[in-house]
Amino acid sequence: MDKRITCFIPFSDKDSIQYTISALNGSGLVHKIFIVSNKDQAIKNSDPEVSSLISNGFNSTDSIKKMAEAALTDFIVVYSKTFPLDPGKFALN
Repeated sequence: MDKRITCFIPFSDKDSIQYTISALNGSGLVHKIFIVSNKDQAIKNSDPEVSSLISNGFNSTDSIKKMAEAALTDFIVVYSKTFPLDPGKFALN
């Protein structure tokens, strides 16, 4: 199955981010996950499929432009909540 989805999630606590990353990667469809944060919040992650996207805030015009530039897949997911995401077994299909 092709990995055809790029995901953008806001910076939040480490446990919430890890849970969301695991849930998204569990679908087998996610190409890349970007954690959108400001420069003071950037996190270090060893997962090659997870990157930071530094901007002026998740809902800023700057963020939307950077998301558009970073999304190189057919589909994107923009999750704007800071609590963990559990999309369900076939939600991303």
